[in-house]
Amino acid sequence: VGIEGGLAMLLGAVLAWGVFVPFLTAHEADPAHLAPAAHAASVWMHDVRFIGAGMIAVASVWTLARMMGPIVRGIHSSLRSTSAGGGANDGGDLPLRQVGLLAGGISVVLTVMFIAFLAPFGGISAGTIGLALVGMLCCMLIGFLVSATCGYMAGIVGSSSSPISGICIVAVILIASLFVGMRALGLFPASVGDHGGIAFCLYILSALTASAAISNDNLQDLKTGQLVGATPWRQQVALLIGCATGALVIPPVLNILYQTYGFVGYLPHPGMDPTHALAAPQPALMMMIASGIFLHQLDWNMLAVGGVLAVMVIVTDLALRRHGRALPPLAVGIGIYLPAAVTVTLAVGALVSWVCARRGSDARAAQIGTMLASGMIVGESLMGVALSAVAGFAGRDSALSIMPAGVPAAVPDIAGAMVFAGMCVWFARYVLRAR
Repeated sequence: VGIEGGLAMLLGAVLAWGVFVPFLTAHEADPAHLAPAAHAASVWMHDVRFIGAGMIAVASVWTLARMMGPIVRGIHSSLRSTSAGGGANDGGDLPLRQVGLLAGGISVVLTVMFIAFLAPFGGISAGTIGLALVGMLCCMLIGFLVSATCGYMAGIVGSSSSPISGICIVAVILIASLFVGMRALGLFPASVGDHGGIAFCLYILSALTASAAISNDNLQDLKTGQLVGATPWRQQVALLIGCATGALVIPPVLNILYQTYGFVGYLPHPGMDPTHALAAPQPALMMMIASGIFLHQLDWNMLAVGGVLAVMVIVTDLALRRHGRALPPLAVGIGIYLPAAVTVTLAVGALVSWVCARRGSDARAAQIGTMLASGMIVGESLMGVALSAVAGFAGRDSALSIMPAGVPAAVPDIAGAMVFAGMCVWFARYVLRAR
């Protein structure tokens, strides 16, 4: 993410836990009489994260506005190439006619899925069919903007820095607000109700999030293919096959994780340890936003504070860019609403990379560092799935625990921090030796 992106996320974490949480806990009551740490976590979850959400929404709109020019030029170039007879026959992109047929087929599939989702809320009626068609149009129109924005950013700076979370926050606000407006006009089926509307909003959002995530990877692949001289339409066919394969492989993996650990607030089996549940901060935030809009419980004040803060950071970023520096507003917002354990470790990684660069590592060393980091990311993902499978077969998530009984809870945390620090030192030394 670079030193500027890492420090921006670290700034967001400092603002969240060093400014907003202390201020709000000092001025808000604690009716549940929670312990100080639990009260601080509750305030961050229900208040401070909405400041981050508001900041991400404004920063995402700003990012989209800055990229509209290149996006429009890319569409114009594709249309001009098609009208001139270019396409798969001469080694170019897939013809727009075939892309249009694919889009039409996908829209039909989405409509059928949406109707099936809404059927339990009142059967298949004109109202549910109409709402399903609205959902399909949201996927096509908003999905285009979401994919274009996230894919373009991924092609420039990489998937890790793509504003997918912020763009999805904008999307869920638009969809939920649209449904509330339809309800006010009497166009929203009464049989669906509030909770059905929230669920359908998140169901649509899952399709939009998938399209954004896929665009991240596909644009990276196409960019790499262009650098090495690959044939675009052949790549695009392979990527379509990859999308279908992922749709078959990913859900069972996610189900293993859910059945083994559960997610925070949602445990599939009684008696599961909630402290081992997997955190899903972005989906939880999306649900909170959709529920708040539908039930008229959304704290717009916090979103407004985040929006004002985003404007201030955008102005600061524009001023810094004149001097060759940057303060990415989207990264600051992400630092506010993601858990500190995520943002701080990202900042540490950016700092390690910066130190290696300052010590004079050459292009080869930088490439080795990138490969090492990529291997760590993939290795962690694979190990997480493997541990989940072991825990699932064993029936408990501590099947491989090596800590004896009675060890204080702080010992594993300290041991983990020491291993993490040791890995950072080893990483830097390995990269610097590769010069």
